[in-house]
Amino acid sequence: MIKGPRTPSKRAPARSRGSAATALALLVGLAITTPSSARADEGERIFSIYGGVATFASGVGSGEEDTASGVGAQIGIDYERGLTRAVWFRASAGGALYTGRPTSASGQATAGLTYVFDVFKYVPYAHIGLGGAAIYLDRTPEADDADNGTELHPLVELGLGLDVLSKDDFSYGFHLRFQSFLDRTALALGGVRISWRWGFF
Repeated sequence: MIKGPRTPSKRAPARSRGSAATALALLVGLAITTPSSARADEGERIFSIYGGVATFASGVGSGEEDTASGVGAQIGIDYERGLTRAVWFRASAGGALYTGRPTSASGQATAGLTYVFDVFKYVPYAHIGLGGAAIYLDRTPEADDADNGTELHPLVELGLGLDVLSKDDFSYGFHLRFQSFLDRTALALGGVRISWRWGFF
């Protein structure tokens, strides 16, 4: 029986932690049981820079005075290392600035796994990660006695992407990521990614 890694102990709804663990176990199971014709191999490494559009929503369903949302820009980095032909270790960190009610900013970091469906010229992939995020809300324009400050949240990230290999050691592509803070806060990110690859060719 295949078991996924234990999620960190955090005060979060049991259903959210169970869903994340189930998704991670399915990803690992798919990676091990599905044949792969990928050219990628153990030890290959990728460093990526990504950027694009981000949307933010917090406190939905908790009362009108507690809600916050915005649209902005995001930038970040990924590091990946091949564990098998299809499974990669992944670490990611990034940040975003948002305009909206109120103005806000976020920074987040995750670690997890990437599953590469194939590696030829076009490389589709999916990933899952666990980590944390810091959210800053600036409510000053709305009220002089506004409750500004930084909130810390546990984080689960799910994502999809497509890389295009233009050279053996360079690729570009697109990504979509959904990040849930295991409460009533979530981020949706989408944009472009450029990557440098080494350690295999």
